[in-house]
Amino acid sequence: LTLFKPNDRKSITGRNVGLVLFTGVDSGLVHIHNPNGVDVNALVVTDQHVAYDPIPGGCSLEFPLKVSPFLRLYENQYFNRLEYQYASIGSAKDLKHVSCEKSQSDIEYNIYGYFLREGDYTEKEYFRAITLMSNVSDISNQSSKLMNTTALRKYLYAYTGRPVVYNIIATSHQFSSAYVPIVTYDCGNDSIEHCGKHEMLFFGLIDGSFIAYLLLIKYTELNQSSIRIYTSATGTILAL
Repeated sequence: LTLFKPNDRKSITGRNVGLVLFTGVDSGLVHIHNPNGVDVNALVVTDQHVAYDPIPGGCSLEFPLKVSPFLRLYENQYFNRLEYQYASIGSAKDLKHVSCEKSQSDIEYNIYGYFLREGDYTEKEYFRAITLMSNVSDISNQSSKLMNTTALRKYLYAYTGRPVVYNIIATSHQFSSAYVPIVTYDCGNDSIEHCGKHEMLFFGLIDGSFIAYLLLIKYTELNQSSIRIYTSATGTILAL
């Protein structure tokens, strides 16, 4: 989908994208355009802020919009590279705006992750998780804090076939704001359904091997080399 403000030439197209609207500057109206040629369902989430909340992506230098509150995710087989743009410090309209250079010493960035329900690849679950990860309170209480960061790019482990929602909370003193969350299924070029089968195979292999190892240790007198061979073979059979 493509999002743009009236009378603004710039727009943003993609999944998990968003815009920042400023009171007294923007009309409060956002246009949504579907360039796909087929009907799609869209989830629209709004989040209100007070004047001193950090503005996610307010110090954008590399993303397409001057204020880019969304994240970018680049995937490979082993890692996800999460990218964002620095936030700016909010201020009341009658006060001088704090520069981006000075803002960063007062803003803390924390990355959070939330796993979708295992085996549930439905649109309903997708939208539920995005909604939960769009609110500072829900993110803090229901997801896992992965790390804090000052770098604009961070590498995270990829869990093939296990959907996860990432988001970042920017905090300045007692004021916090969340970016637009982003979702990955870590499937590469596979379909979601096929990717889920890989996940089941992997965990079946791990569980089967572990059970076989315990049984062989307890009830046989095989040496370690033989145990490793039988463990691998049994785990593969149980996974299939």
